[in-house]
Amino acid sequence: MTEWLTPAVITLLAGGLMSALGVLVKARIDLRKAKLDEERQPVELENVFIGGAEKAVAALQVALDRAESTINRLEQALTERDQKLQERDQRIAELELEVTRTLARLARLQEQCEKLQTRLADLRVDPREGETF
Repeated sequence: MTEWLTPAVITLLAGGLMSALGVLVKARIDLRKAKLDEERQPVELENVFIGGAEKAVAALQVALDRAESTINRLEQALTERDQKLQERDQRIAELELEVTRTLARLARLQEQCEKLQTRLADLRVDPREGETF
């Protein structure tokens, strides 16, 4: 289930979360500045908070989009790798079958060769005299 959770994805997610955290910290700083400005002049605090929240949400969406893109790319790479491995396994099976067939053919040829050698040896012995040529 967590096969997609690779160091690269974790790094990407951590980077996105750090960006989001940076936006949240900036929003907090903006909020503090707004409070100071509110003391000097009237400021609508709600707009500042909503703006900071919108920035944080936007940063999180960007991080999630990046993570999703990376996950999709990694899944595609894994699918391609699995396909190549299946093709390789199929080729290995074909080669093993070819080796088996070749060994069987070699055994048949070796048997024929032994039969021919026996026949040749029998032909060299003259049955009338019991001598060899």
